[in-house]
This record gives sequence, C-alpha cells and structure tokens, in this order.
Amino acid sequence: MVNAVFLRHTPTGLWVKVHQSRALEQNRKIARKLLTVKLDNFVNGEDSVENQEKKIAKEKIDRKKEKIRLKYSARAAEKESGDVVDDLGASDLAGKSEPSEGGTEDAAIDCSDPRADENRLTNQILKPPEPPDNRC
Repeated sequence: MVNAVFLRHTPTGLWVKVHQSRALEQNRKIARKLLTVKLDNFVNGEDSVENQEKKIAKEKIDRKKEKIRLKYSARAAEKESGDVVDDLGASDLAGKSEPSEGGTEDAAIDCSDPRADENRLTNQILKPPEPPDNRC
C-alpha cells in the first residue's frame, strides 16, 4: 500500500510530495498545509504569512540583542567609573603623593581631604572634595 501523497496546483504548476507518516490521511493534511504555504509564498512574495513571521522573529531577536548590548555597555560604563574611583583610592592608599611643581618629593605636603579617602574605599561616586584650608 502506498501512503505517499502528491498534490499539484495546476494554475501555477506548484507541487508537493509528502511521505512523512504511515497514515495516508495525515500525509494529505501535511501536503495541503505545505502546498498552501508554497502557494502563499509564490503569490504574495514578501507579504506572505511565512515571510511576515520571519520578519517578526528577526525583529524580536534584534530587539533582544540591542537590549543585551545596552545592558552590558551600561555595566562596562559602571565598572569603568568604579575603576577610576578605585585607581584614585589606590594611589592615595599607597602613600605616594605627587611633588609640588618646584619642590622635591620630600618637601611635598599632602593636602588631601581625609574624608575623601574613606569615600574612595567604599567605591562610592565622589563629589569633588571640599577645598582644604589654606595651610598649603
């Protein structure tokens, strides 16, 4: 017994041959669906249901990719700003102070605000430190 189905749309010449299951009726249903999709693609082209679904799926994937890209770029920016604060804090913690323009390292006076060091250690975004007293 032959269970394969061959359907042809005579006006357009499109055809489908199906032998996916052992049941003849199931193969007929599958063949009708495939022929309908094929005919829709032939007649409507870019406006066919299948192409519209593909466009929608592609747009959904593109939106998802953009959302992920924005998330990771925001994380990178946050990390970058956090690294800058860490770098500033690490240089102060090492006890290295830059010498003043005309002096040597030994003559340099540390004019940093001690409260700023505490803020740098907690990785918070800092406001500009208040100007120190005119001791320097």
